[in-house]
Amino acid sequence: MDFPNGPWNKIAVAQWAGHAVTIYQNSEKILLMLVFDEAEDKSVKGLLVLMKKPFLVEGNPDAFAEAQSRSLVVVQKVSREAKHTFLLVEATPVYTEYSQAKLFDAVRNGCDELEALGKVVADIASVHGTKATELRRVPPEIGDSLTGDPLLLFLMPASGVGAPLTEAAKMMLLGTESDGKPVEVSTVLLKRAAIAGNPQKQAQALQVMCENALLTETPCVIIDSYGTLGGMGERNAEPDAKRFGETNKMPPRGFTLSKMVFGADFSIDLTAISASAFVKAFGLTDEIMQALPNVMPPTLQDAVEQAHGGKAVRAMRVLQKQYSSLFGRAAIAPPATGGLYVNLSKQSDEVRMLAIISLLNSLRNGSAFVALNEDLAGAADELKSAVTALEGRGYSYACCASHPSDLAFVKEPTLSIEAVGEETIATIHGEKRRFILRPTLSKRSA
Repeated sequence: MDFPNGPWNKIAVAQWAGHAVTIYQNSEKILLMLVFDEAEDKSVKGLLVLMKKPFLVEGNPDAFAEAQSRSLVVVQKVSREAKHTFLLVEATPVYTEYSQAKLFDAVRNGCDELEALGKVVADIASVHGTKATELRRVPPEIGDSLTGDPLLLFLMPASGVGAPLTEAAKMMLLGTESDGKPVEVSTVLLKRAAIAGNPQKQAQALQVMCENALLTETPCVIIDSYGTLGGMGERNAEPDAKRFGETNKMPPRGFTLSKMVFGADFSIDLTAISASAFVKAFGLTDEIMQALPNVMPPTLQDAVEQAHGGKAVRAMRVLQKQYSSLFGRAAIAPPATGGLYVNLSKQSDEVRMLAIISLLNSLRNGSAFVALNEDLAGAADELKSAVTALEGRGYSYACCASHPSDLAFVKEPTLSIEAVGEETIATIHGEKRRFILRPTLSKRSA
């Protein structure tokens, strides 16, 4: 039978658990298993359609497998010549009535699902330090060690891998290539994102990432040093956003956004910053730094009392009079849904830096996406460390700078974006793709 996405070659016919089974494979190395449901008179009542897409896995698959909420089908073939590890991703199993139209629809939908899941698998594997290559892209002798063994074909029960992969990493649209082809990646690539280029494009890319996270029900913490992302609660009324939305079925919209006011809803937690960062922020001398405790106390009054030497005491008293309202114990917690927006645009450079360090360090274990709209060129090491430490507490993040070299502290970013003029270059799995960044769905502030 000439199924969709063919041609398909019949590679096995057998009886399995009392049911007739036929297995096919197409040029993309997708495996199609049809399990026939027969009545007592041997007439066919329906079909169970099982479809799998194999990948060759290079590296240790354990971290990749542990990231999933259910079991995966992982097959290792060991011979004298080589050892190969294969991962089989499964489309949602479908039981359909015995008709050509229904069967063709099931196969077509299964191929579409496997194509999307294939992108997700590649993204997840790269994030966890492994490489997953579609079987059609590896030498035939390697692929044949899996599909050429008929016994292995019947050791592939329904794994339920499709659902958890889809739940864990949904696809997001970054923009389009010059011919209109969409540029999509899975949300797992938000894990460590680095954005470089002019400030306007940085902000647009960051807003696109926040929108994509919110569209996939990932909460966001947005720390904005310039006030350019504060319009995300309203839809984008610009004509280009409307046109893009009509073409790509992404109509402009606003998002749920809770706004936090610095000095009222939260303040700088002194215990979350070091004496070194405090002294550098306010341009104090090394002598004063040595007179302060290594770990800052809860309040500036405590710092006055614990300081050693007249210069340090006088300096802390001056700062206490000028900035006492900006320091306290209040911090923020990531939202369960929607976005949490922090506008620091009205703060001085030194206060803003301490506020960001405090905010990032005060975030306890969670699973939100943290977007930092701050040019990190020349940023203090303590601020950079606060950014990279987010991953260890379960957060994904995106940060910005004018030049990619200023973001070298982000080790092996899962997604890199650089704006060059009107064009944007994304680095995905080490490959560069030129595209046009999509308009934001929500309002862009000046």
